[in-house]
Amino acid sequence: MAHYGGWKIGKWGIIDYKGNWVVEPVFEDLGYDIYDDDLIIFYIEDKWSAPDEVPEGIYSIKQKKVIFEPQFMGIDFYDDGSIKVEKYDEKLERNVVNIIDLSGKPKFNQWYDSIWPRRDGKYYEVSIIDKDGEKLQGIIDKTGKNIIPCENNYGYPGIMLSSKRVRYLENGKFGVKNLSGNIIMLARYSEITVFHDKYYQIKIGGEANKNDEGLFGLMTLDGKLIIPVEYTNITMNKNILICKNDEGTTLYRFEEKLPKPSAIIMSRL
Repeated sequence: MAHYGGWKIGKWGIIDYKGNWVVEPVFEDLGYDIYDDDLIIFYIEDKWSAPDEVPEGIYSIKQKKVIFEPQFMGIDFYDDGSIKVEKYDEKLERNVVNIIDLSGKPKFNQWYDSIWPRRDGKYYEVSIIDKDGEKLQGIIDKTGKNIIPCENNYGYPGIMLSSKRVRYLENGKFGVKNLSGNIIMLARYSEITVFHDKYYQIKIGGEANKNDEGLFGLMTLDGKLIIPVEYTNITMNKNILICKNDEGTTLYRFEEKLPKPSAIIMSRL
């Protein structure tokens, strides 16, 4: 990145290591990175003048032309060549997001309030905000088909697709349902999180996302208690569970690895 012409009237461009202009100095400001296909983000004014309000555009170094005029309030480039963009919706009076290709065509029919690729690479976690301001979460596949519709607020991490479970909130407490809406665990816990993809770590007392409050225990995916809710911290090392509380540390060992987690036998060391 190189600024040329003086700080008051000069512009930003890009030079190579020999000092030759690769991108002429015509931009008020540029992003710091060069993405796949030699794409860069540019601005029509200094981005630091109002970081959350200055729109972003995309310029192609390879094609030497503007691909998108500044219109987005956020841009993320994905490895598959697609681009997640955020733009202001005047009707909703807030920013919404979608994934587009280089022609500007949106990948999904609906614009969401958030889109995040899941680690499995097959699905996206999405959310919308309803008329009451409630954040409703769901999951869609690569084509935009609803796997879990945006109908509930599950919290984070509230959607457990591998076990076909979702966390739900009722009267300030968390429980677990299956994808059909049937209750597996009643909403009686201040926090429920997935533990090593096989169990639920549950908490009674304290607030969610505060590990220094409340007591923790462990349940199977079917809701069977296997570690009592009496520990301030639970960690796992191979087949050993390390459970701590004010009285000391208790170690549990998995003696048998059976097909159903509810049948696992635990013993105290």
